[in-house]
Amino acid sequence: MSSATEPHGDRKLLKPLLEKRRRDRMNRSLDRLRLLLLAATCDERLRSPKVEKAEILRKAVQFLRMQPLSDPAATEELLLRRYWSGYRECLARAARFLQAIPAEPPSPAPGPTARCPPPLAVNPTNTSGL
Repeated sequence: MSSATEPHGDRKLLKPLLEKRRRDRMNRSLDRLRLLLLAATCDERLRSPKVEKAEILRKAVQFLRMQPLSDPAATEELLLRRYWSGYRECLARAARFLQAIPAEPPSPAPGPTARCPPPLAVNPTNTSGL
């Protein structure tokens, strides 16, 4: 019966630890957001690491609202230009590589040349090798 209560007890011990990890992760993220906002807005009130969390979030919302909305057609056009630019660059590299290959096959080196062995003669009546 004690084995049935142990998992429940472990869960009670883990819950505060998981909650502390969650709070720490949130605080680290808010601090990174504070530093990003400080760099983007130069708002001196964000210099203090003691600034309230609600103030950081309020400043983030203000900052995002001030950002211009992107034009989807312009974004698509930019992506297409980048794609075709990369395609052309790849094609140019392939052409340079192919042009660097000599037109004539290299002359055989002096010495023995590799030859394929003659095909094995198969004698259907001779089964002694099997």
